[in-house]
Amino acid sequence: MKKMLILSLAAMAAISLCASAHAGWQLKYIRDSAASPFVGTAANAWFVNWVPGYPDFYMKKAAANGTLTLHIKGVTFEQFSYYMEQDISALLKLTVGVAAPPITLNVQLTDWFRTALPFLTPQMDITWSGRHGAQPNITIAAVKTASAPGPTVSLGNINIYYGRPLIAAKIATFPANYFGEVTVTTDGGIKMLNVFGGIVRKVTAESNIGAIYVRRVNHKASGIIYGGILGGVAGHAVADIWAQGTIGYIFANGGLGSALRNGVPEVQEPTVCAGWDTASSYPNGIATIVAPSGGLNSLICAGSGPVVFLYGGAIRTILLGNQNGGVLNTCRFEAGPKPKIAGPGKALAVASSAETNLGSIPINAAY
Repeated sequence: MKKMLILSLAAMAAISLCASAHAGWQLKYIRDSAASPFVGTAANAWFVNWVPGYPDFYMKKAAANGTLTLHIKGVTFEQFSYYMEQDISALLKLTVGVAAPPITLNVQLTDWFRTALPFLTPQMDITWSGRHGAQPNITIAAVKTASAPGPTVSLGNINIYYGRPLIAAKIATFPANYFGEVTVTTDGGIKMLNVFGGIVRKVTAESNIGAIYVRRVNHKASGIIYGGILGGVAGHAVADIWAQGTIGYIFANGGLGSALRNGVPEVQEPTVCAGWDTASSYPNGIATIVAPSGGLNSLICAGSGPVVFLYGGAIRTILLGNQNGGVLNTCRFEAGPKPKIAGPGKALAVASSAETNLGSIPINAAY
């Protein structure tokens, strides 16, 4: 009997400890504008899951036809909620509407956090999981607008999972402003951007970008292949995707750019620059580019901007395929040393070249 009582008390203590340690999903209000005083409204309501005193917590809320989840590491939720409320320059604002883009997340955290090692600034992972249907454009801006220097958040893993577009009579339809295009801007770095079934339209970082993955999806019932495209606006006067530091890995199995076609609502012509910040060049480059479906009208630069080529960086490896009828067409790779190019798509390239400090090298079977 005594043993049973001890076990019962131990079980009750364990349940009590778990109940106190895990707060579970609770409704909290986070500042969504620079207005003062702070006011809790539906606009800044988030569901939060945290362990008291532990520098790792989750936030989520509905966004268009999906759910947005934030995972913040390096600061406790108690610190986060207190300083976000006290600092009028801090905000975490999610806008969902019908205008382009339908989903916008603006992140500007406070300067006053006491971060836990090894974090120098809080790290934020972002995940949006959508349902089949409208495929909203998504913009994420983690840029400090206050006068003090330096970023207040580092972007970790960004995962965007699109459902399939609306499909009628085996034709993909994209309502106005809903094209499945992703834009990310930060004054820090990005560990990884992973877009499933969408288009990477614009990415800018004032530090390094670890990896960009953009993956296509094949809707077998209709035969429509959508997403997986590294995109950008037509022309190469400015960079669509740039990092002042290095870009480690680029994977786009829908193509480095694409013509307008079923499953692609707009022409995409990417301009990518590593070692560039729209004004100055740096001796940084790109480690690996993988394009299983080739590309169209893309410009990839290392160590220079998109107009004046200084050949200050290197593109080490480019792997080209010929999947889904795609080839490398009218694409240029601007780098100092000659990139290593391999894969079955190399021999099929059309009007494409590697431009180096030793001259232009056509990309073909003899490359």
